[in-house]
Amino acid sequence: MSSLFFADVKFYKRWSFAIYRTDYSSEENWIKFTNMLDTWTSPVIENKGPEEAPLIESWKQMWWMSDKGKFENASHGQLRQHFNTWLDTLSTKERIITRPEHYMFLVVDKDILDIIHSRPLEYTCDISGTIPYVLALDKDAPNENSDYPASMKVDLRDLMYLYEEGLERESMRGLRLRSSEWFERDEIDFEDTFGEG
Repeated sequence: MSSLFFADVKFYKRWSFAIYRTDYSSEENWIKFTNMLDTWTSPVIENKGPEEAPLIESWKQMWWMSDKGKFENASHGQLRQHFNTWLDTLSTKERIITRPEHYMFLVVDKDILDIIHSRPLEYTCDISGTIPYVLALDKDAPNENSDYPASMKVDLRDLMYLYEEGLERESMRGLRLRSSEWFERDEIDFEDTFGEG
């Protein structure tokens, strides 16, 4: 039986995130990151089985926000402003606020690219050292009256799981644990998140 994730991406023929690059000091590290996004997510996709996996892989299409003039050293507030403006340019069919790529986006900064530099290009289960990750930001800024941080780190290997869980929870608040700054896909059913209710 097809998964909810597969049924959804089959309908839209796409699963994606907007990915903002805010550091431009090393083109080599950036190119390596874009390649690692493929090599570190593909083995996870293969777990979906021989029928679904090739299609899911073909529908993985990121929006790359890499414009030095606009995004170099941009603050989270500036990135949110651009992201929300960009969302308004999408067609009504494309702009569905409960889909993960429309309520959060990803950021790749210098710290992340420095980590990428020392890690192997190919997927590895070795967790020694710092795990390659991206920073996910909620499209809405954190409220000063709330302890919700509106951000979390996401292991590069968990990117598809982030999308899959995001389809079910329909907000980043429901994906962010109170106890960890990381997206923990195995824990969100058992630990407190910032999700309402």
